[in-house]
Formats: sequence, structure tokens, C-alpha cells
Amino acid sequence: MRKGTTGLALLIMTGCLLLATSGAVDITGTWKGTTEVPDAIDPDELTLVVEKKEGVYHGVINDSFGYCQDAECSDLELAGDQLTFNFLTVDGNTIYITLTVKGDSMAGHWEDEDGSGAEITMTKK
Repeated sequence: MRKGTTGLALLIMTGCLLLATSGAVDITGTWKGTTEVPDAIDPDELTLVVEKKEGVYHGVINDSFGYCQDAECSDLELAGDQLTFNFLTVDGNTIYITLTVKGDSMAGHWEDEDGSGAEITMTKK
């Protein structure tokens, strides 16, 4: 009888752990962060706003240097905890972003068409 009780307890604990760790990642909302830009002294401040409409994510990104002004995020996709998207800068360059979402923070990098890039960190506000 004791073996059955121990096995049942382990099964319940495993089920609870799986439920606790299998929650869907929520990226909707406003995210603020920073990144470095080549030849700039100060960090560039970013604001990403993500909405979900009819099961599809939509995003708009802005930065403090004026490279992106209400730039629509294209190919915005969340696969597990990996968020990827791209956008066009005001001068027509494509920026590709890959971020790993962990709770209310995201970290990753951006890269342009020429291979330049830098790290990004963002926090949900």
C-alpha cells in the first residue's frame, strides 16, 4: 500500500509541475528597452507595443533616435519563448530582431541587412 501512495504522490507532483511550467507566454502590452547603435554615444531607447487580434500578433516599434517611428513589425512570430520580427527604418533598411521572453523581460539582439547589430534588453511595462 505504501508504494502505491508514493507513486500517486509523485504523479500528482509531476502533473502540478508540468501545469506550472507549461503556461503560455504573454507578449501583449508595452515593452521598453535599450540597445546600442553603431557610432552613438548613448543607448537607443526602444518602445515595442504588441497586440493580439483574432489570434494574430501585431506590433509597432519606436526608438529615441528616430530610426523607427511607429514602424509596423512584419513577420511577428512567437514560437515557444522565441519572439522574432522585422521592421523598416525611416531610411528603408530592414532590421531583424530575435528575443527570448522570460516572464516580464526579453533579451536578444537586432541585426541589419549588412550584419551590424547589438544586444537588446526589454521589460514589460
